[in-house]
Amino acid sequence: MAGLLPSHITLVFPFESDLTAKDLRKHVELAVKGVAPLALTLEGFTGSERQYLFLGVKRGSDSIVDMHERLYSGPLKVHRLLTHTYVPHVTVGRLGSNAAFQAALASVAQIDTRIETLADSVTVYRLDEHRKQVEFEVSLVASE
Repeated sequence: MAGLLPSHITLVFPFESDLTAKDLRKHVELAVKGVAPLALTLEGFTGSERQYLFLGVKRGSDSIVDMHERLYSGPLKVHRLLTHTYVPHVTVGRLGSNAAFQAALASVAQIDTRIETLADSVTVYRLDEHRKQVEFEVSLVASE
C-alpha cells in the first residue's frame, strides 16, 4: 500500500462491507465526536512477523487505541480482528525475508528518529489493489 497511501496510522484495517459511505461517515463522526486533535510523538523502530518494520507511537498511543476501540463499535464491530493486539504505529517497510528484516532492524537501530506531529482528522479511503480514493475526512474537534 506504500505507493497508494501517504504515511498514516491505521485505525481500522481494510474490510469489505455493504455499509454505504453515508452510513459509514455517520458512524465515524459519532465515534470520534469530542475527540480533540492528538499531539503525537513517533519514535523507535520495531518489527512484526519478521517482515514488517514499524515506527512506534510514544506519545498519544493511548488516545489512538481509544479511537480504534470507538471505531470498532456499532456497524464495524463485526470486522474487528480479535486475533491481534492493536499497537499504534507507522509501517516503514515490508521486507521479503528474515535476513532482510534483521538487516533493516540493525540499520535503523543506528537512527535517532523523533517526529512530533498533530493528528487532526480521520480519513477514510476506498481501496482496491491498484488505486485509492478518499471517501471522506472527519475533523477531530474537542468537546465544547
